Amino acid sequence: AQTESYDVAETILDHRKKNRTKWSDYAVLYRVHSHRTELVKELVERNVPFTIENMNVMDSTEARDLFACFGAVVSPSDGVSLFRIAALPQFSVNPDALQAAMKAAASQSPNRTADIQTVLSEVPGGQEVLDRVRSVRATIPTDMNATEAIEMVIRGFQLDRSAPPIASVVTFVQGWQLKAITEKGDLAELLDYLYYFRQAGGCISLKEEGGDAIYLGTAHGAKGLEFPHVFILRAKSSCFPTGYKEPLIAFPRELRDQDSVAEEDDKELHGQEERRLFYVAMTRARDTLHLLAPKTNKKGKPESVPARYLQDLAGDKSVARYVGRRPPLQFQTEIAAFAQVNSSRVSEWLSKEPSADLARRLSVTAIEAYDRCPLQFKLQREWPLPREVPGALHYGSAMHLVLRAYFDALGAGRPMPDDTVIELFSTTLANAGISDDYQYELYEKQGIEQLREFLEIQRTSPPPDVLHTEQGFELKVGITTVAGRIDRIDRLPNGHVAIMDYKTGRPRKERDAEKSLQLSVYALAALRQWGYEADEVAFYNMEGNNRLADTRTDKQLEGALKKIEETAENISAGEFTADPGFVCDYCPYHLICPATEHRVTPIGRDGKKKQN
Repeated sequence: AQTESYDVAETILDHRKKNRTKWSDYAVLYRVHSHRTELVKELVERNVPFTIENMNVMDSTEARDLFACFGAVVSPSDGVSLFRIAALPQFSVNPDALQAAMKAAASQSPNRTADIQTVLSEVPGGQEVLDRVRSVRATIPTDMNATEAIEMVIRGFQLDRSAPPIASVVTFVQGWQLKAITEKGDLAELLDYLYYFRQAGGCISLKEEGGDAIYLGTAHGAKGLEFPHVFILRAKSSCFPTGYKEPLIAFPRELRDQDSVAEEDDKELHGQEERRLFYVAMTRARDTLHLLAPKTNKKGKPESVPARYLQDLAGDKSVARYVGRRPPLQFQTEIAAFAQVNSSRVSEWLSKEPSADLARRLSVTAIEAYDRCPLQFKLQREWPLPREVPGALHYGSAMHLVLRAYFDALGAGRPMPDDTVIELFSTTLANAGISDDYQYELYEKQGIEQLREFLEIQRTSPPPDVLHTEQGFELKVGITTVAGRIDRIDRLPNGHVAIMDYKTGRPRKERDAEKSLQLSVYALAALRQWGYEADEVAFYNMEGNNRLADTRTDKQLEGALKKIEETAENISAGEFTADPGFVCDYCPYHLICPATEHRVTPIGRDGKKKQN
């Protein structure tokens, strides 16, 4: 993608210089918005003006700065927002000093996170940040509407009101203020709305200002438009055309309009639609058309055959005289260095190399977190910002505590009465600190129902021979030590053991137990630490009170060890590439994530905005 984007940017610059064309004579089309990411970086670094079709500014540097200011003004405990504000160029907080203070504070905290307000008050330049937040908050009465409050926030934090993303957000808020669903219309309500708006896939579009600029857009969005010179990105299988995906719900053919039902299956229809869309993209060009396709296959190996749609074009003799083929322009590493410049100071802070080897000590949860998103794994350890603990975790902790107490009492020969078990759960959950009363009531009702069902099953089943409950372990694997805690280990009649892991959230399935790295690690720990041979590993779903048992072969255990070693080596090597996806909207670091942030206003190499 980087070579492709470099080629497009340099080709446009060279073509424009030779032919004295306008920027608006060029269009770059793609199948999905993510295909443009690298190209935007290349154009920004060259101070090339461009406009993006229906561009969502919610993840732009400028809009995120504004959202952070909203968050800190409304909620003094919003650590992520306060952290982003501390990184604004208006303040002089040293990132190394801040990081050291945060890690020191987290090491003394039971939840291993740092109170950012306390830390900032002790770091040079930090008190100025806190004072500014308090002063802006003081200028906004509780009954002030969001439109007026935004203007106070922009002025108070010295943000650029003329920046297109900020202007777009202001316009959006003005429209939201008039919606029938808006009640108080204050800043707090706006923040709640934006949270759900993002999760629902909402978009705050950039206000179009026109002018001479390269057009970037999807093939869909370019319908009806024409440009002298068009570039089409990623003309290869799985990109353009996109791969076929089975629909979640199949629409019965019997219910379709019989006059319009095609004989082909859905996969064939998808292929036909993709080909028509590619045709639309090609026919947007009046003078020249550039089709860009990689010279490697999915495995990264050289490929001499043109990609998918280009095969037909290359083999058509009637157009041979009009078709040329060339290798991509040689990518220059010195240019690449500029292209990696981060969008904001907070991105620069978070992109720093880890201050220590994060692979020295891991847990199964940490390994799974690294698999989901290596960058999030790094940020959680390098910048221990406070995060709101979900109610599900409070609930799970309460259930685990009760189950441990129940089996410990059973093993000591003093079985707990049902009412005592229920009372212990209710008391523990009440002290957990779930802030939402409605959520608390739901979890309490759910827990009592599940425990009563669990107790009934225990009364009608032979009592297990429990060896350990909530037993901690440490397992040395290659360069790392894997630490964890096993919910329960039972002795079997043959002297071997069964390992049990309680699941208090989403019920697991048999396939989950079969593929679980967690259960494999528990089996390895039981063997290496206590000499127990596990004949059985199992998930116990509290929802439905069903047990999913499985076994582990030597090959599976070897695979688990290999997985741990590979993950630890990747972490130690500094491999923290982000893995953007739908989960990004739920990530606690979303507001500061460098991987999903982009700058809309081009910034030159001198750090100044481009003047047109």
